[in-house]
Amino acid sequence: MKTAMYYDFQPELGEIPKGRMLHLQLLLTKNGNVPYVPPTEFLGLVLNLGAKVQYANGADHAPVLRKGHYNMVYAPEGSADLKLKKGKYDFFFVEFNAAYLKTIFKHFPVLDEFLAKINGKIPVFMCETHPHITPSMFDCIHHIIGCDFQGPLRDQYLSTKFAQLMLLSLDVCKNFAAGPNDEERLRILMLKEFIQQNLRFQLDVDFLADKIRMNRRKFENGFKQVHGTTVYDFVLSEKMRKAADLLVTTDMPIRDIATAVGYKSPSNFSKVFKKKFGHSPGELRRRRGKIT
Repeated sequence: MKTAMYYDFQPELGEIPKGRMLHLQLLLTKNGNVPYVPPTEFLGLVLNLGAKVQYANGADHAPVLRKGHYNMVYAPEGSADLKLKKGKYDFFFVEFNAAYLKTIFKHFPVLDEFLAKINGKIPVFMCETHPHITPSMFDCIHHIIGCDFQGPLRDQYLSTKFAQLMLLSLDVCKNFAAGPNDEERLRILMLKEFIQQNLRFQLDVDFLADKIRMNRRKFENGFKQVHGTTVYDFVLSEKMRKAADLLVTTDMPIRDIATAVGYKSPSNFSKVFKKKFGHSPGELRRRRGKIT
């Protein structure tokens, strides 16, 4: 483990403490779970500059914070379970004092809503799905990490960058966390039929967002609110459901079924199908059973 930088802002007399910043790098030589027990509660930004990380949050499967994504997080004192594979990890943390954040929440209603959810017991994310770290945010982080000023000038410089990174991240979250309006919600609902009728094509997020004339970030967040799952997981489930139906109701060759649900390679299709249902397409066809 390597802590590349740790900076704790010291408040002036009568000033509300702002928080602190930490740049943490890890190198793991083998796969495994890394238990972590925060010594105190954490309120702030978690920015993943390195490899993807799975974490436990009480759900049936471990969600993922991918490289290049971040979120505003509240984590109470206690344990968390990180599923880390072998490799290099690079995190940047910006921890805030709750009283300091409350001085600016009037400019960011999403921050007010986030702070209202904090009860000291349950982890909370500001955004349901993790936003991308923008180029401006990356640039700000690199300037913080590479700061070579000394003394009072360093304090002033890092304080400015601390505020800049906070405002940049909240500005993204403000738009990212906003739910779809009624007209956008209807478009997302109607998209379900389009997806089901066009499973043979590549249905990526950018294509589908353009299809219903929505910003990618708002579309991803709105889709999860409307359908309760991510775009990727929804499309994959529909593809596998159609494939299973064709396997048990027709005599189409498996190669043709793979093509019908958007797979050029029958072997890739079989691999995904088995991961989804626990048995191969050929095994299902031989049994002519039903997917439960």
